[in-house]
Amino acid sequence: MRMLQVLVDEHRGFSVMLDVLDAMAGRLLDGKPVPAEMVSGVIDFFELVTDGHHRQEEELLFPLMAQHGIGADQTVVNALLSQHDAG
Repeated sequence: MRMLQVLVDEHRGFSVMLDVLDAMAGRLLDGKPVPAEMVSGVIDFFELVTDGHHRQEEELLFPLMAQHGIGADQTVVNALLSQHDAG
């Protein structure tokens, strides 16, 4: 179950970083500055973490789901794979 907790925790991290991105966009829309290092930090986070996260889901979680009758032909798995393919 540790693997699943890691994936859940990473999803929480994604949610937090999306909130940060939203706040940065709000500042920009209000004509306020956003430090370049903050923007690059958010971009770096998503570039570094999402690839490994997707790999874990594809190599560990999705096969485990398939062993329990939730195969790639199922709606949820197809949706997740499509999201990963889209980047």
